[in-house]
Amino acid sequence: MSTKPPTYGPDSHSASVQEHREPSLARRIAFTAIIVVSVLWVANRGVEWSERRGYVDTQRPAETVQFLDEPAFELDGHTFRTSSYGEGTLVSSEFAANKADRFRVFVLGGSFAMGTPYVNGESPQHGMEGGIASWLQAHLSHRFPQSTLELVNAAAGGQNARRVREIALEVLELEPDLLLVATGNNEGNLDPSLVQAELRKLGGYRLLRKLLLGSASKSGSWFTQQNPDTSAIANQFRGHISAILDAAQARGVPVLLCTLPVHLSYLGFEPGHVITGTQWPPMGGPCEDGLRAFEAGDYAGSLGPLQLCIDGPAAHQPPPVRSYLALAKLELGQPDAGPLEILEEERGECIARGISSYYRGKYRAARKSLRRCDEIADALLWIGRANRKLGDPEAARNAMAQSVELVPRNRTRPSFNAILREEATERPGVFLVDLERAAEELSPDGIPGPSLFLDYSHMHWWGYAAMADVVLAKMREFGLEPAEPPTLAPPPDRRSLARAFRLPPLPASAHPLPPPATISATDLTP
Repeated sequence: MSTKPPTYGPDSHSASVQEHREPSLARRIAFTAIIVVSVLWVANRGVEWSERRGYVDTQRPAETVQFLDEPAFELDGHTFRTSSYGEGTLVSSEFAANKADRFRVFVLGGSFAMGTPYVNGESPQHGMEGGIASWLQAHLSHRFPQSTLELVNAAAGGQNARRVREIALEVLELEPDLLLVATGNNEGNLDPSLVQAELRKLGGYRLLRKLLLGSASKSGSWFTQQNPDTSAIANQFRGHISAILDAAQARGVPVLLCTLPVHLSYLGFEPGHVITGTQWPPMGGPCEDGLRAFEAGDYAGSLGPLQLCIDGPAAHQPPPVRSYLALAKLELGQPDAGPLEILEEERGECIARGISSYYRGKYRAARKSLRRCDEIADALLWIGRANRKLGDPEAARNAMAQSVELVPRNRTRPSFNAILREEATERPGVFLVDLERAAEELSPDGIPGPSLFLDYSHMHWWGYAAMADVVLAKMREFGLEPAEPPTLAPPPDRRSLARAFRLPPLPASAHPLPPPATISATDLTP
């Protein structure tokens, strides 16, 4: 029996080729893209899972205060809690998922609204009390004992209005009865691009960026960086505030919009990270102790630590430490050649000459000399101090305010407070709380200084309590309190609350004035 041999004609060859043809280039690219995207997705989810459990940290401190990469609050059963991501910058809080008849207030802003140095643990105390939110909670709980109050401190140190806006949009979904917005001290940087902001939400991107750029914890800052384009930053600030108010108005949530107190007489050299492009080293020990004492107005207490700082390793010294020591000696009546030589070397000959005249009591000569200086912001500060000594507090305030406008040093520019006033007057449901004016009324000569402040922008606890009283007065005036009838019992004593909060003694420089009747909400006697 014969068999027919196979045939190998054109048709059979074509079929064989089709059987073994490789995928097209487009198909291979598609397969590769799917695999790469899948791997990256799994890796990204793994990074985010690890970060939520504390196994890895993708954050760089200098960027943490500019972005809200993850939700600040998360649902845990029947309770909302500060998320593990949120706890990196916010106070740990919790409140009911089912709001029911609770009166819920969110406090939003930067470190001033947060309550630095008390609330973030920088002060030697137990607990997390001492900021505006603490005093509001205590007084509202006393005044409305039948109400269930949820006062959530959702402020965070160092963040600017962009991040405050993002947190505001999140908490507006959590049924607030009232928002308190107090931001403006950290407005120094232009916003990132939309692409960068979206990429920041991916844990894998953040980790890769941190690995490539390194952590900023060694030389970076926990403050929003500064940019000289003030007009663009001002417009950006207005835009963020407007967006917060628009969102609140759309949900029918009233807003207490606060101007910020401005420490006009601040003598320190906080750089505002970063005006000059330089960074201060991480501080601790005598360097930090000396600067804290100086900025709180305790010049005698600053001398020893500042000298120890200068005698210590240069790597740990903030650049202006010698200027701090020189000014401390001059404030204590030691106008010898040494401090003035240091100021001439570090602040410039013209400024040093004006400061020399000032501390020798020649205020008119100081003012005349300073008007010739090229270092305009420094000159305006000392012209203001000279005007104050000459009995012209209004001229002093004006000069000091212009100095802040030029070089804010992590203080809010007065023009930014003007923006807040404009926004508050143009919108229904937005109520102005003018803390800038209140601080001036509580300060000698109307010039806020160490009587209220511990440093460039943070108050001691009496100052925070006084600002809380202004807020309470506005809540009462505008009908923004809980619906239940208030108690007629007298308000709690401030010093008793301070002891309950375990707050440290007030600094020796704290000599606030009695409150004006126009802002008195409770017994403000210190």
